Amino acid sequence: MLVKFADGFDKKSEELFLTNLLPDIEIKWRNNSMAEITTLSNKKRDELKTFLNSNDKVASCQPIYTLENSLDIGIFDEILVQFLPSVKEE
Repeated sequence: MLVKFADGFDKKSEELFLTNLLPDIEIKWRNNSMAEITTLSNKKRDELKTFLNSNDKVASCQPIYTLENSLDIGIFDEILVQFLPSVKEE
């Protein structure tokens, strides 16, 4: 899932807290406020989502969708105006 943190959060302490909460998760930071968090367990994913939705330091938490061509797409508080030239219509 893609997690967007609110302004003023502490990146290191949030990452430490999340990895202590669920040790088998993987966190990849996409920028200073957005992280991609993955786990292989559906149960742990649901637990994590419940926790993140109740955390006041989290602005949003959304799933990532994988297309047939293995392209990952996450939806956030941004508006898609047009597809990039490298993205095929299908």
